[in-house]
Amino acid sequence: ETFIYGISTLQATIPLTVSGSYTELASAVVTCGNRSQTYTLSGTSQTIVFTFDRVDYNSLTVKVTDKRGNSVTATKSYTLMPYQPETVTATVGRTTATGSTAVGQVSGVAYGGDYGQASNSLTVTYKYKEHDSSTWTDSAYTATLTLNEGQQTYTHAITLLEAFDYQKQYDIQFIVNDLFNTATYTAQLMQGLPILSWDETEVDVWGDLHIHNREKPEIYQNVMEGFDMVFQYHGYKNLLAITATTTTVNGITFTVNSDGTITANGTATADASLDIGSVSLQGNYRINGAPSESTVGNYYMLLRLPSSGSLRPPVPVYAEGYEWSANGTYTVAIYVVGGQSLSNVVFKPMIWDARIASDTFVPF
Repeated sequence: ETFIYGISTLQATIPLTVSGSYTELASAVVTCGNRSQTYTLSGTSQTIVFTFDRVDYNSLTVKVTDKRGNSVTATKSYTLMPYQPETVTATVGRTTATGSTAVGQVSGVAYGGDYGQASNSLTVTYKYKEHDSSTWTDSAYTATLTLNEGQQTYTHAITLLEAFDYQKQYDIQFIVNDLFNTATYTAQLMQGLPILSWDETEVDVWGDLHIHNREKPEIYQNVMEGFDMVFQYHGYKNLLAITATTTTVNGITFTVNSDGTITANGTATADASLDIGSVSLQGNYRINGAPSESTVGNYYMLLRLPSSGSLRPPVPVYAEGYEWSANGTYTVAIYVVGGQSLSNVVFKPMIWDARIASDTFVPF
């Protein structure tokens, strides 16, 4: 028998049998160093498995007793081969900030030696995926590392085969195998840096910072003006959440649409108003949402100040919008003067930071 010391579970398989007739096996005791285990047996032959998690000695002693009380003892020597499962850690990075070539390095501890007809060695491979993906892709890369006798540290440098977009983050999992074990480590290949440049068209002599339009390289834009693009693209421009539901008030049916707009239909039997939402603000803001024909004053948006409980408009808001210095919670309503007939009139309620120049509607 040959046992490899360092693997978590060691087992000795021991076949037992009686010789002669008119008796059966009764028990067996296996002793290895200071470890002993007793087995209850039956029949004329049986195989037992002695399991141990450490090596106490280089031989096993087996005492077998039959049902007539006869016993026999045998000692079996075995060969011990030392081994320790390998470990691995890894690093990975880009060769240039905006390049697609990545390099990595794996390192750890391994144990070399001859085990039967094979010598222990390490095989290094890796697989990869985009960070937010759940699907791994195996690489064609493989390398074999030879090991000296005994425990040792190893280091292996890799130039990854694939092109990795510098605008994306990737997970790279390195796999290290030897004759008995597998160790893995996942490293993060971070995004590269964007291309940066500074010249007189981007920062003028007065220190006014500009941004570069990526899709139209010839265009440079003031940062404050660029806020509009940022807020619109990312959905944070409109600060007014619509909490109203579809309802009819004094002959006007206000329909709340899924895109954040509100449609008004009907003839107002009296002044009709609908509270559509409220928002807490501090700073300079703008409000808009009434259609262009509302400038005649027959219907409009209504910004109700915190101190006012009346639905009559302290501040009527027509198509051109209204800017004010805010400090408190403000209620927004749609107001239709009595006697007015509306047919599919669409309101687009919006409150936004006054630093954003564009009044283009964006849903909350």
